[in-house]
Amino acid sequence: MTTPTQDPQDEFNAALLRALETPPQMRAPHDFAARVMGRIPQTPKARPRFANAVFTAPDYGRKAIFVALGLLLVLMLAITPATRTSSTWMTFQMVLLAQFGVLVLWLGFSGRFSRQ
Repeated sequence: MTTPTQDPQDEFNAALLRALETPPQMRAPHDFAARVMGRIPQTPKARPRFANAVFTAPDYGRKAIFVALGLLLVLMLAITPATRTSSTWMTFQMVLLAQFGVLVLWLGFSGRFSRQ
């Protein structure tokens, strides 16, 4: 009786599995850690601080908020007579009032936490 011959694909799959299941042998020189530690500088380099630049930057955002608050106030006062006759204008005024309130709250909280 003859032995069945193995398919070349089966031999390839078996060799591939053996290669994948064999763990690699890791070898590091005995002085590896000492060489790595020797490359690290002993004193840290001085880095420029970005936080200092923030306090010296111009305050365009706060100025824009004050302008927006003024415009919202003028717009709310201008549409006040129309709110008595139409619910659409009343809704529009409530939206403007909500925006006004959010900007005022944001100014209050941002001033408290940003200038410490």
